[in-house]
Amino acid sequence: LCHEHVGEPRVWTEDEKTFAVAIANLVALALERWERKQAELERSRLTAILDATPDLVAVADAEGAGILYMNPAGRRITGIPLQADVTRLRVEQVHPPWAYDRLRDEAFPAAVRSGVWAGEGAFMNANGCEVPVSMVVISRFEGWKPR
Repeated sequence: LCHEHVGEPRVWTEDEKTFAVAIANLVALALERWERKQAELERSRLTAILDATPDLVAVADAEGAGILYMNPAGRRITGIPLQADVTRLRVEQVHPPWAYDRLRDEAFPAAVRSGVWAGEGAFMNANGCEVPVSMVVISRFEGWKPR
């Protein structure tokens, strides 16, 4: 925000300076609120897309251990109720051991190195049966280390 005086040079009074700061703060707060609202709208749009896709989409923490999000299709495939808190689950709980080992040893490190990994894997359904899937693992985090 720029406060400009045109004409002869003058000295700003303390009241004028205080007023200028107050106006600048109001503008900054309004801009911050608008930016936050835009981010919330974008997040809502992206969540709606993820919730509508028939494919399983999940987000795990940087260590690949904790599940942070799973869309409704993923919950149907794995038998996790829609209202269940998936953040209490670990990645190995929704995969058969061989598939989790592949994720831990191959997919997660490869995705960290190159940003993406694609391959075959499996999830466990509600009945404990393996559901074979083609997987794409995308990494947005650096420094993943297997446990």
